[in-house]
Amino acid sequence: MPASVATLLFLALVGFLCVRDVRNSPGVSHALWIPFCWLCMIGSRFPSEWLGGLKPDTAEGLLEGSPIDRNAFLALLVAGVVVLLLRKTSWRLFFQNNWWITAFFAYTLVSIFWSDFPLTAFKRWHKVAGHVVMALVVMTEKDPVKALDSLFKRCGYLLILVSILFIKWVPDFGRGYDRWTYKVINVGITTNKNLLGNICLIFGLFFVASLLVRRRANTNHNRLDSALNILLVLAVAWLLNLANSATSLVCLMLGVAVIVMTRVPTVSRRFSTIAIVLCVVLGALQISFNLKDTVIASLNRDTTLTGRTELWGILQDMIANPLFGVGFESFWLGPRVEKLWAIYWWKPNQAHNGYFETYLNIGLIGLTLQIGMMLSCYLKNRNKIAELVAAGREGSRELALARFSLAFLIALTAYNFTEATFKAVHLSFFTFFLVLTQYPIQHMEAAEAVVESKDQPPSRPFGFRQALPAGPAPPALHTWNGQLGPRAETLTKRT
Repeated sequence: MPASVATLLFLALVGFLCVRDVRNSPGVSHALWIPFCWLCMIGSRFPSEWLGGLKPDTAEGLLEGSPIDRNAFLALLVAGVVVLLLRKTSWRLFFQNNWWITAFFAYTLVSIFWSDFPLTAFKRWHKVAGHVVMALVVMTEKDPVKALDSLFKRCGYLLILVSILFIKWVPDFGRGYDRWTYKVINVGITTNKNLLGNICLIFGLFFVASLLVRRRANTNHNRLDSALNILLVLAVAWLLNLANSATSLVCLMLGVAVIVMTRVPTVSRRFSTIAIVLCVVLGALQISFNLKDTVIASLNRDTTLTGRTELWGILQDMIANPLFGVGFESFWLGPRVEKLWAIYWWKPNQAHNGYFETYLNIGLIGLTLQIGMMLSCYLKNRNKIAELVAAGREGSRELALARFSLAFLIALTAYNFTEATFKAVHLSFFTFFLVLTQYPIQHMEAAEAVVESKDQPPSRPFGFRQALPAGPAPPALHTWNGQLGPRAETLTKRT
């Protein structure tokens, strides 16, 4: 098939699937396209890379960055903030429900003041703050569960299908060369095989969780959704095999195991206990038999993790302030990176370990806050699964998202032992904030509007809310990302 024909067919397919999702999402406003663009941009290539630019390979280039990329991120960030202002988002409510996120951003903002490169650190900080803004755009939708589901679907359609298109029919975009072996590698819509593997990890878990939902009605709509989920899971498996990313493969298998385990009532009720026991057993095996090297060797990988362990030793000697670090996203800048690039021809720009990377930048305090956010995310989604199962909501989209969120978190925890994803514009870091951020629906009117307009398109293109009449606020409604309200059960029956 000619590349031009294949391109038209694949883009038409992506467009059809996205339009279909829009039509099936009456409670989702057009504002969702803002986080859609944000996710797709960090999940594929930056605008400067699409225009033929290269990533900076000098210390000065890392400081300056690309003005095209900066303006694109800033435009989306401003658009997201405008949407939140027009929706009259309560920041007090956000702070009350996201203590760990608030503490993390407050500390990292302060850490900019002791950075050697405060302007660059602030540019990167506001991009990470953009992750939370985009998450809030999703969570402040009238139907946040459907909005989050639609966001992952639409982005998955684009990133996965276009990756197949590029690898199979447009190799100038979809393939590259491994700088270690000089062999051809498949990168898809991204710029390297590890990023392609990361896409497969995230969306593979999402579509597996969606596929395993116990649908109550055997309608044509549900059958088509199931068929799409099966095809996309197969597409992810095919891409992951071509990407040859061992870390993503292992973490995907781990995440799928979590999804399956939480579907077994007995195991699900004791999931935390089982997880702790497994961690203790694996720790004992590592101490006794060096389990890590055995697993790495079985995957046909170098036990030094392609030079990572040697790099970690050198980085350990460069730590100046173990408690506070060198400042947010500031370690790989200036003289430090020049020194490391003089040693390594492959010019490392991360520690290839998310926990070590966080420690280098914002010290033990920052690492504690990062782990605190992860524990908060675990408890939130673990409790949500228990609540929904107890309520008999096995066939709900809410439960599928909660299982995906828990599986992704555990996979992310393992993934960051060999890759650093707690970075400013990494796809996994944005996904982490999507599944972590909580913003309960404050007013019953917002939820009732979803019920009343279930089969109607949104009346306002960006889901802006009118001011409520004066008087006491109605009881809060609990959604998958908030707390239970007294009228939640009544609304559940109505929906």
